[in-house]
Amino acid sequence: MPNTAKDKFKFRLILGLFSYAAPSLDRNHGRVQILNGRLYYSPNSYRTVEEPALEVPGENPFVPYSPTSSRRNVMDVDLRNYLRPRWWTRPWGWISFLSHEPDYRHPPFDPLMHIPRRPLRLQDNAGYAMPLDLASSWSNLDKQLNVITYFLQSHYQAPAIRPMSPWAFGYNKVFPRESMMMKAITKSREWFSVWLALLSYLIAKAEAKEVELAPYQNLAKKNWAEFLLQQGMDWTLLDSLISSIAFCFDPKLQRTGAFIDLQCKDDSQPSVYWICSYHIPVWYRWGDEEASDPSLADFGPYIHQLQLGTTFLTNIPTRITYEEEESNITGPPEISVAPLSNASVRHNQGLPAWQIFLDQRKALTRRMEQTETEREREIRLARARKPPTKTAKVFCWFKDNDTNLYIREQVSKKWREDTLGDYSAKQIRYDSFLNEYDCCSEFGSDNESDEDEEDGDEGIFIDYDQTSKEGSDLPVSLPESSLDPFFDEKDGLPSLFNSGKDFQFIPTLDGLEEEVINTAFLYFGYLSPLPAPPQPPLTSKSQQKNFCRFLGIAWNEIYSALFDRPRILALVDFVSRISGKGDISPDEWDVEQGNRACVALMERFKLIREVQGPNGPLFMFDFQEHSTVQWKLTLTTASHALLVCRLSPELQERDIALYLLQNGIPFYTLQDWETIPLRPSYDQRCIHPSRPFKYNFTLRDYVAYVAQCYVLLCQPRLRAAILQGGYLWRAAVSVVSFNKVLDGPSGRSIDPTKMFVVTLPDGKRYIDDALTETEIALLLGVYQCQTGHGDQVALTSWCPLLNVYNGSGLCYGRWTTFNESLYSQQVEKYLSWIKGTYSGNG
Repeated sequence: MPNTAKDKFKFRLILGLFSYAAPSLDRNHGRVQILNGRLYYSPNSYRTVEEPALEVPGENPFVPYSPTSSRRNVMDVDLRNYLRPRWWTRPWGWISFLSHEPDYRHPPFDPLMHIPRRPLRLQDNAGYAMPLDLASSWSNLDKQLNVITYFLQSHYQAPAIRPMSPWAFGYNKVFPRESMMMKAITKSREWFSVWLALLSYLIAKAEAKEVELAPYQNLAKKNWAEFLLQQGMDWTLLDSLISSIAFCFDPKLQRTGAFIDLQCKDDSQPSVYWICSYHIPVWYRWGDEEASDPSLADFGPYIHQLQLGTTFLTNIPTRITYEEEESNITGPPEISVAPLSNASVRHNQGLPAWQIFLDQRKALTRRMEQTETEREREIRLARARKPPTKTAKVFCWFKDNDTNLYIREQVSKKWREDTLGDYSAKQIRYDSFLNEYDCCSEFGSDNESDEDEEDGDEGIFIDYDQTSKEGSDLPVSLPESSLDPFFDEKDGLPSLFNSGKDFQFIPTLDGLEEEVINTAFLYFGYLSPLPAPPQPPLTSKSQQKNFCRFLGIAWNEIYSALFDRPRILALVDFVSRISGKGDISPDEWDVEQGNRACVALMERFKLIREVQGPNGPLFMFDFQEHSTVQWKLTLTTASHALLVCRLSPELQERDIALYLLQNGIPFYTLQDWETIPLRPSYDQRCIHPSRPFKYNFTLRDYVAYVAQCYVLLCQPRLRAAILQGGYLWRAAVSVVSFNKVLDGPSGRSIDPTKMFVVTLPDGKRYIDDALTETEIALLLGVYQCQTGHGDQVALTSWCPLLNVYNGSGLCYGRWTTFNESLYSQQVEKYLSWIKGTYSGNG
């Protein structure tokens, strides 16, 4: 790990924290268009655009127009006016960085992911306001953007006139009517994207300035990330910023772009090379003057592009509308980044998607009810009597305006309670089997809204000039990143492991006994002798605890009462013999041929097919004509394959996979390569976090790690994490939807490291999603920490590394209550750091 600022800068270059590339221009995706009789060319965009009007010197595009009054209304500003490319000018060129569909899932922008369906109604009819916690999060982000952009702009002397802040649209105000408050919230949220564009532009200009001044030792500038750290930004906020859309210059991210003049001699206009290196769409006139200039030869269109742009063929000479013309253009269009956490369900048999989902869920819960144990039933009924609102996953159904399909979208845990409060009781469905809520306005009437309120927002007026005065003070310090007050280590856990503050359950002794016996049967093949032989009670607490630990059961004093029951004592004797050199009777072990319920004679045993995987043998179940899914259920060990054989014969493939998911058992959903489409490659960029020598880790780092996991796991391919079991399963279980996992692989990838591939002897290939090494490290919370000895680094992590966990004796092949107890103790230790710090270098 480097020591000097210069070395750190080089180190960040190695990590990829530098977006500016050496001059080169890829024109393969360029397009020629004729606009107002003039030929324009874009080397990097296929969008259909209009020729913009010339900019009026001194005109501010963010000042609302008021034709009839001297008073100007902030609410007249429309974001759509800035989605069309403009001529590049010195003060407003940064608008070209505006993202059309910003991805707000990643911190520090994640508060923008949540928009309440209705505002908070104040007491005594005092008006409507934004929910206080959400307003506070937006306000903190508002200040952070203001300060960060101020520091970058002043230090790197970047030309830009700053827009008004999001708060100017009134998200922190009180309005007399609900519709007015909702419009203020919507407009404020839209305006954050404008500041995000300014931030991205300033980062790009900072990098350009670093390159420009690097040869001059007295003038050289520090890397922008190092500079912000010096200004008081904490490492966790920097990590989030680097991984967010603000530092994402991906060609698949659609931005506004700009028109430039190739003949312009003004130094404030950037080069085509610089604009294209950040994948900002650019257009410029390509006439005779430009085509005859040898210095511009690298910027011109290819011959086939020129022919395509200037030739139009049609069989019937009819008038073509703008929309038709745009849709008829062939070539590689720009791809916008859509939220990756959505799982859409198509209409079927004339029913809406949510109705089909609820019908399928009802059938599933009927099968679960038939096979649940006594303790599982007790937990479910207790939960149904008082449904949890913090640890249960919440999903909302929305109708996509483009596809007219209903989309089931998971709500961030921070906003679960607020979301449930947004819907009426008739619009909420709670599933006590899976501990999930589904919310949809189509489920029932919204009897909690103000039905007598008139629609319309004509009364909203926010004085632009007054707002400008209020926001004229320059920022002086960076606000501290807010901690997530809604963090709960029990979040989203299956009921077997969840007994946190949001849900309390006291089991019966009979339920505990059945749980222990059922665990021994499923995972060890144990069958109680008939009748159970008499055994003396087991009174030693240490032996009782060792027995529970052998089965993966977290010790509780209530278990002591079990050790005088005949079936438990017979099991204790079995465990003693199976872990030693004692003889095992065929009557008590189902792997024996003479056993009354021999596992080898079960129907599913005949369906097992051993195949060779990349890391050893795998055990694939082929249900043939009885299969209900496209993928093949494939287990990683023989013992897990026998577990599947022992499960109730009533369970279908999805039901079996759901059981495995709920218990953290690793498996694959292998699907025929030829039946899987190619997946669009817009995965979240992964950057390994690093920390300097003697860095003190705090609760803020842990909360940032949890947030990083959430962002990664929202990607469809990251369903692979929950299939891995162990601590990867534990990191993913609160985020990844089981339904998404059961839908099978997310798609083929052009990157072989992102697929798990199994080739059968006949040459047939099956694939599933896979994690990269960097993604595994991020999900386990691994940091590269400087040791103080040159470039030597040590690895520090929140969770055990895979090789450490697998060889620790704590890997049961499933997630047990004993694993959960150890995990909870560690998390409690981390959370206690809010009043102290911990050095990660020791």
